[in-house]
Amino acid sequence: GTQGNPVYKNRLYGVSIPYLLNKCPKFKEKVSEISFESDISVFLKNAAKVLKDKKLTHLFTNNDETLPKTDLDLSRHLSQLPLRDLLRLIFQLQGKYSSSKVGLGELVCTLLPHLFDDEKATEIRTGIGDKTCPLIAIPYATPVSAEMLMAKVDYRDAQITTFTQKSFVAKYRLPLPPEEGNEQEVADNIHLDGYGSFAGDLQKLIAKNITTHLFEQEVEQGVLGDGTLEEQDKIDFVKQTLADRVEDKEHSYYFIVDIKSVGGQDQVEPFSTALKQIYPHCAIIYHDANSDKRLQETSDYRKLREIMASYLKADNT
Repeated sequence: GTQGNPVYKNRLYGVSIPYLLNKCPKFKEKVSEISFESDISVFLKNAAKVLKDKKLTHLFTNNDETLPKTDLDLSRHLSQLPLRDLLRLIFQLQGKYSSSKVGLGELVCTLLPHLFDDEKATEIRTGIGDKTCPLIAIPYATPVSAEMLMAKVDYRDAQITTFTQKSFVAKYRLPLPPEEGNEQEVADNIHLDGYGSFAGDLQKLIAKNITTHLFEQEVEQGVLGDGTLEEQDKIDFVKQTLADRVEDKEHSYYFIVDIKSVGGQDQVEPFSTALKQIYPHCAIIYHDANSDKRLQETSDYRKLREIMASYLKADNT
């Protein structure tokens, strides 16, 4: 463009961006602000909203006057802390401000997914609905980390329903069958005929349990009305419902493959391929088996269960 016309000096026909950046400091400042905002993840924005809505920012700044005073700046600062330091700080604040325990628990669920691997989240997100992408190994070793990563996949808060010393349950994680009763059900071979692509009855039972769980959680049974459905009908209803959820941009279910349950290391990939064929809109992930990494994550999350206790208790009342 041109900054003006030599004949009509008071008329402005066009202004180049470089000219504005060089000659107009306020314009340059505004462009920088827009760029800064675009770099902020949805998790940091949501965490800033929790800080504001739950009136948490002053708890942090009262505890440490050097911390940023605005919600968004504080959100960004907290996200840059090492995980263990972040959880230790929030646990400390819960002890000092008991009335804010629930809000601080909500902050953790909102902020922690931001800390997990962007590229792996994108890989999982891309594979949902793709039958040719049956199994994705994740660089984490515990179900807690898997839930945080899947929350990042779906741009959601961590959805934890149970977190005790002996149990961790996440809302969208597909469960394994309960150990009690498995032998009898396999012996009776009840309703396993819809799972012919799986190797052996134990794998079929896992798949059947997934179908039962998803059917009970997601299929509009009231619309279906009364009547008994064949197992293949249930599979078809679940498959369509999961496809509808993805189309409506709702959260994804995921399954963590357990080596022992599927029959050994050599069965991990065949099982995952078979499960992806019937439920392509589920994410199927595989933990890092490194024992040192598992030990490290267990140590890092030592305070998380205690932080979540009040939050989960309030959420279930």
